[in-house]
Amino acid sequence: MKKHLLADEILQLFEPPGVDFPQFILRKEASVKQMILALEKTNSIKARRTICAVLGDRHAKFAVPILTRHLADTDLTVRCYAAEALGKIGDPDAGPALLALFKKKQPRALRSTLAVVMGSIHYQSAVPTLIRALADEDDSVRGCAAWSLGLLLPAESVPALLQALAVETSSWAKERIQGALDKISQIRK
Repeated sequence: MKKHLLADEILQLFEPPGVDFPQFILRKEASVKQMILALEKTNSIKARRTICAVLGDRHAKFAVPILTRHLADTDLTVRCYAAEALGKIGDPDAGPALLALFKKKQPRALRSTLAVVMGSIHYQSAVPTLIRALADEDDSVRGCAAWSLGLLLPAESVPALLQALAVETSSWAKERIQGALDKISQIRK
């Protein structure tokens, strides 16, 4: 294959018979601009997921607007891949969209991913929502919220983290809550 695939050539990788691992080709032979164009054109779930993932792996800040739009994709897995890509890119400009989506009713996998990503991009405005998420019905969401609070290091989260630790029944979430408390206490010394 040649270097610098065009958007239509990128999409052909996903058409039958296609290739087994198109992400490897995209990482080497596709520009961010052409992947964005392909992402705008495709109806293929596999293509949308893969392109989102590669844009994240490439830390393509230029792709933040389209990845943010794909947080509203019709397919749950594409929404998760877009959120993960935004986390890898680390641009706090994606924060408002991530937070707005987190506040809506979402499946557990996406809520957990969003909780992690808001910490990964250091989106401080998410702190009050992450504190409230320590009481979420899902232990995965509680643990991911605590993990992000451990990255964001807000002193105001300590009382809520202590309260959550006292009532937490999941060992996985409990470890993340304790980890957040340990990180916050280290910076307060």
